[in-house]
Amino acid sequence: DDGSQPILHQETVAAFSRKGILTRAIVGNKLGVALQVTSDVDVVVERSMYWGAGLFNFGAPYNTGAANDMRAGHAVLGVNAPATRWSFAEGAADGPLGFQTYVLVSNPSTTDAANVQVRYLTNRGEQVVDAASGTLLPGQRRTFFANAALAATLGARAQYDFAIDVQTDNGVPVVAERAMYWGPNLRGGHAATGVQPQSVWYFAEGVQGAPPLNFDTYILLFNPSATETIDVEVDFFGPVGLAKTVRKTLAPLTRDNVYAGEFPAELA
Repeated sequence: DDGSQPILHQETVAAFSRKGILTRAIVGNKLGVALQVTSDVDVVVERSMYWGAGLFNFGAPYNTGAANDMRAGHAVLGVNAPATRWSFAEGAADGPLGFQTYVLVSNPSTTDAANVQVRYLTNRGEQVVDAASGTLLPGQRRTFFANAALAATLGARAQYDFAIDVQTDNGVPVVAERAMYWGPNLRGGHAATGVQPQSVWYFAEGVQGAPPLNFDTYILLFNPSATETIDVEVDFFGPVGLAKTVRKTLAPLTRDNVYAGEFPAELA
């Protein structure tokens, strides 16, 4: 987070093989770390995070005794290049599950500062600019806490649901992720890298119901256009083909969601 000099580490990965790298063993116990991976040939890179002081803590130096289970985790694929805008359709704060949403922004440039603005766009049509927006120095990373920004601007609510828009206004590209956590002692979490808006998206996974685990599936929609209203069609496919079509209209800079549990006859 402090923009300090990068810590360099090199690994050799044999042909058709895989290697895991424990970040803590390289950088120590830092609260915020951005990553850049480069290779002399094409590779595939994912980042996995786990918490709860569990199996990946490698003995007493990293296990304080506060927790001894691998409580939860999340993973994302890396992006291949920074960009001047990143969009996220999902964000939630507070509520009965105690959602916490963080936006992580890194400036990978070694020479240029980035002027970063992080906006939250609620289901009610409100827009909040995070007060931590501003200059991100070369090599610097910053954590934005959506819960605090929304409460400071709009006041306390039972729950906030929102989209996230990250932009730079001086043409210096950055990398942005969103991480969400919930439950007592962070019982769960997920993360995603930002995307560029597209007209078609595909997903291979979705489950609704299935006792005793009782899955819930949500499709989150965000219209990042400042001027255009858009019509969105969400098609759910089952084992024998198309099971349900849901249509939504989104005004400029608004967010909505489709909950698969609203259609038990077709999707349960």
